[in-house]
Amino acid sequence: MTKKELSPAQIIGEAPLGDSILPVIDSSQPINQLCRSVATNLERNTLFNFNGEFITIEKQEIIDQDGSRSSRPRTVPMTPDRFVSWVGDFMYFRRADRPNESYTSLTVDQARKILASDVLRAAMPEIKEICPVRLPLWRRAEDGTQSIELAPEGYDESSKIYTCSCITFDESTHYEPEAIKKAMFNLLGEFPWVDYDTDEDDDNLDPAHIAKKHRELFDASRSVACYMAFTLGQFCRHLITRHPAVIVNANIPGSGKTLLASLGLAAVFGTPEVNPMPKKEDDLGKLLFTHLLYGNPYILLDDITGMASTFINQYATTRWISDRVLGSNTLRTVENRMQIIGTGNDVRLTPDVARRALIIDLFLDVKPTEKKHKRTLSSTNLDAPEWRRSMLQILWSLVCNWAAKGCPRALAPNSMPSFESFVDVAGNIVVAAGWISPFTARPDEGMGGDKTGRGIEMIIQHMASLVTPQTDDAPHKGLARPYTLDDALEIAKLLGITDDVTFGIDKQKSLGHKLAAKKGMRFIDEYGRRCKFSRRRESDRTKYYLYIRSEPAADTAIPRVLSDNTVYMDPPSGRK
Repeated sequence: MTKKELSPAQIIGEAPLGDSILPVIDSSQPINQLCRSVATNLERNTLFNFNGEFITIEKQEIIDQDGSRSSRPRTVPMTPDRFVSWVGDFMYFRRADRPNESYTSLTVDQARKILASDVLRAAMPEIKEICPVRLPLWRRAEDGTQSIELAPEGYDESSKIYTCSCITFDESTHYEPEAIKKAMFNLLGEFPWVDYDTDEDDDNLDPAHIAKKHRELFDASRSVACYMAFTLGQFCRHLITRHPAVIVNANIPGSGKTLLASLGLAAVFGTPEVNPMPKKEDDLGKLLFTHLLYGNPYILLDDITGMASTFINQYATTRWISDRVLGSNTLRTVENRMQIIGTGNDVRLTPDVARRALIIDLFLDVKPTEKKHKRTLSSTNLDAPEWRRSMLQILWSLVCNWAAKGCPRALAPNSMPSFESFVDVAGNIVVAAGWISPFTARPDEGMGGDKTGRGIEMIIQHMASLVTPQTDDAPHKGLARPYTLDDALEIAKLLGITDDVTFGIDKQKSLGHKLAAKKGMRFIDEYGRRCKFSRRRESDRTKYYLYIRSEPAADTAIPRVLSDNTVYMDPPSGRK
């Protein structure tokens, strides 16, 4: 590159510069003028102010174990040591009082003062969020009307969003809602949605009938609608001011709750980071604020037993969060754009958390090892560019379908108080595509945790063991036996797990809530028989029934239990 002498105006960066040379800055001028000269001559949109810190942004390539390649945005902090060499790509430095000396570099002390200056902070663009793919933005025309368009690659001045466009998709091609619903059923249909109950283990049902019934239940499922609102909410996050917490709640481990939560995030972010739920409240607060400082748009907490936390309540509703930076006494205030996502088994929810959360329920009616899958989804697929590209195409098509209809508002804004913009965008897009409202009332499925859930299953297994014929040659299929809460408490005492399955003073009531969460459970008992657990509200009290749906496994010795077994040759279906 040819170097030549510059005018005094060029030296301080106030005169136009030729394309073939870098500006030359007088490094001996007063520090405030040096800061202004550096800020004036930095190329636009190279250095950013992100949560009060200067950063640069680059694409980081990731090579998976199978050799596939993907990329995601990576932020690099701008330290004084780094700034000394980095700024040399944009300008030269030389002392004006020493014209015969060659070009030099800033000192680390000068770099530190420049980075700390208000002049540089005011000159560098502020970033609110960094996105790995192009997401929808509101655009307002001169006449006041709004439209939706995808964010441009790079920095968008009006929204203060930086898009790193790691995955591209065809924004001009849109799929019809019915084709999208079919595609989502093919992707998600094998998850054990709580709404599924087709008696698919009934020997008399045709597989085609079961498949048709599954599709009907999928399209009408509250939990499916909640999942679609969750994943659309992340795709439309720039159209929404505040996101509710999301909880993927399952009845037993191995139901696929963490995979489902990851699927909801992966189209936009790739394979998400999963964090175990901290045991201590203070540790949870530190974890949440650390993620917020790094600008993470979500935090995924795995294996939660409950969300009765002041920190979760705060992060679910408060726009600005103030806390101390970990390892220092520095107090920082950060805009809260982060969504909390939790997964757990029989998650205990306070009314405050339930009001602030979108709850997705899974119900596996057999043991995970007994569940048969036509195809297997795994977290290794979530970074695959082709899969993400197709999912982004689907989500953008749903947005365009809603926009083409004039952005209809079928749902009342108070469908989820405090999260009106989420209802307005994500909820209405889901309904416009033909799913039901994700804010449909959720049945009370009880409370508990992993240890409690295992205890309840032990009680139900023991109940099943008592349902046997009174003669050796009598059939097992069609047998049923009623149990009361008193019976269930006696079994808990016998098994030594009363404290695990009951809480508070009213042990019967607390146990009843947990048994209600297992209604509809199908399982194989210790004799190899297919069984179903159900609940009925009868005139005098609630009773729980164990139905035997098949004969024992061959060569299984079953003790005869002389008890009052009530026989139903056609046991009722459904969780009633």
